[in-house]
Amino acid sequence: MRLGDLIDSGLILYETAEDSRQAVSALAALLQKQGCVTSAEAFCEAVARHEAEAASELSPQIAVPHATSDTVLRPSIAVGRTKDRRTVFLIASDNADNHIRSLSALAGALLEDGNTEKIFEET
Repeated sequence: MRLGDLIDSGLILYETAEDSRQAVSALAALLQKQGCVTSAEAFCEAVARHEAEAASELSPQIAVPHATSDTVLRPSIAVGRTKDRRTVFLIASDNADNHIRSLSALAGALLEDGNTEKIFEET
């Protein structure tokens, strides 16, 4: 699974969210609008349950909230930013296999310098 299979321009939120929680909510709504999840609210609940078990912060600048849920129709990653310039990658997976593949694709891309900025510049 390639990162390009998971993110497209319709899954990038160009409006700045107040904080990471608001970003997750807005990104989940975007996932629903793009036909990736059936319910933004139910997916947010799944993400909140996962976050209660393990925080998703990779660094002060990058958060990767994620969940596997029955509401997911298509494995996807939605991307947004907060006011304090934190980039939030919201990963939606329909099963454990796709969950691991999505995390791997994102991790590989993040290891390359400047890729986070490129997402916002090139789309």
